Amino acid sequence: MTVTAICTVLWLSSPALTPLPDEHEQEAIAAVLIAEAGGEGRVGMEAVAEVILNRSIAARISLFDVVTKPKQFSCLNRTTIERLIDKSKCHSRFADALEIVRQMAFHPDDFPRRTRGADHFSRKDEQPWWARGRIPIAVIGNHAFYRLNDQVMPAESA
Repeated sequence: MTVTAICTVLWLSSPALTPLPDEHEQEAIAAVLIAEAGGEGRVGMEAVAEVILNRSIAARISLFDVVTKPKQFSCLNRTTIERLIDKSKCHSRFADALEIVRQMAFHPDDFPRRTRGADHFSRKDEQPWWARGRIPIAVIGNHAFYRLNDQVMPAESA
């Protein structure tokens, strides 16, 4: 069994978590993917989703709790999750974002691993305070990906 599979089994078997998101939670996570990487296509949204998944595993919280935790995703800084969902549903890639969320939530072992275990990301042309002095572990589209939490295991090579 791979390290990723072991982490996923532990995460999914924890009774304290509600890891499988309901329809509203799926839409909320998809809206965050659209707002953060909708212009980056499927691969870019999958990379951001991987960050959400890695944070969920490391913190042992649900995917929904990751995206709704205050000050985690800039797309929620000046709006509510309900407004973001309403706005994102009009995006041409919203169906793709929902499919990515469902794959991540219900089939995490089959989820593409592109970011080498990243738990943070930013636009590659910016240098947020938390990334100063760090080198990205992956660059996908217009985003740079970082691993700040050493407890997140890098995905096994495919």
